[in-house]
Amino acid sequence: MSSKRLAQTVLPKSQWTPSKPITESKSTFVAHVAPVTSPSQAQLCVQSLLDSDKRIRNATHNITAWRIRDGGSGIQHADDDGETAAAARLMQLMQAMDLWDAAVVVTRWYGGVQLGSKRFRLITAVARDAFVQAGMAEGKEKEGKTKGKKK
Repeated sequence: MSSKRLAQTVLPKSQWTPSKPITESKSTFVAHVAPVTSPSQAQLCVQSLLDSDKRIRNATHNITAWRIRDGGSGIQHADDDGETAAAARLMQLMQAMDLWDAAVVVTRWYGGVQLGSKRFRLITAVARDAFVQAGMAEGKEKEGKTKGKKK
């Protein structure tokens, strides 16, 4: 069985949960998240998403990250796909939200305008939205310190 056919049997595109797209300065960002339980399943699922949608496959960047609780300390993976430092931001988000057994792909269609560090806010916003839409998170990251005003 070809890897493309195997990938499609693992997780069809319809089982990925998308975020609402965000467009900023002609660039569009959208995230897709899916439950995964092994690194090989995560790789096949990401490939199946790319294989199933030509527009996603041909996007400027497909930034990926996954965290899998594999008994002990877990397995984490992230790939920038040329969007420097973006995968690290996805990993930080997943860690802050304490998300495990999940994969995320953030797709960016570059619109010709450099966004600078603003792109990180957009990447994490669509990823957070997709995790919430998928029921994997409640929309809030864990806070390391208590925030609030003194009484």
